[in-house]
Amino acid sequence: MRKGGSIFTTVTVRYILSGFLFSLFSFTGHSQKQALIDADNLFKEKRYSEAIVSYRKIYEKKKERPTLLKIADCNFLNENYPQAQKYYAEYFKDSIYENIPQFANYAKSSKLSGKLPLAIRLYQKMFEIAKDENAKAEAELYSYYFEHITYNQLFDLDANNNCITLDASESIDSAAAPINYVWDFGDG
Repeated sequence: MRKGGSIFTTVTVRYILSGFLFSLFSFTGHSQKQALIDADNLFKEKRYSEAIVSYRKIYEKKKERPTLLKIADCNFLNENYPQAQKYYAEYFKDSIYENIPQFANYAKSSKLSGKLPLAIRLYQKMFEIAKDENAKAEAELYSYYFEHITYNQLFDLDANNNCITLDASESIDSAAAPINYVWDFGDG
């Protein structure tokens, strides 16, 4: 009887442990789904900073592309363009072109992060594939700007936050119109 009780106890313990492990994994999957729902709700409420934190935690546990795209979108909508550019670059690294709105955000965040050659290529790709006239105009403008930089002046502001005046009046050609000025402050 004791031998049988021992087998019964062993089987019971194994059954309880396997049930516990199943519950644990089910709970983890459920909590992951709930975390995604919570992050999506934060996104819908335009609480992007909080949503970024939630999406990052989700992405750390399960590296899924849609979550990566959400992190990029949150940064973009929060006007944190260098971070948005980084996450969009990661998302789009394996694709030639994806005709989704975020591709335009990738181009814009690249431009606003000072990565002009990349931004130009992205805008050109958007025009080539989607025939997006705005993308064509952006590519042409920044290509022209990038190819015709003849004078760069660097300023380093000291700790007193002194101001400088940017004056392009000497570069005006009265015969040229319209004139576009592009200032790159290096911080997006």
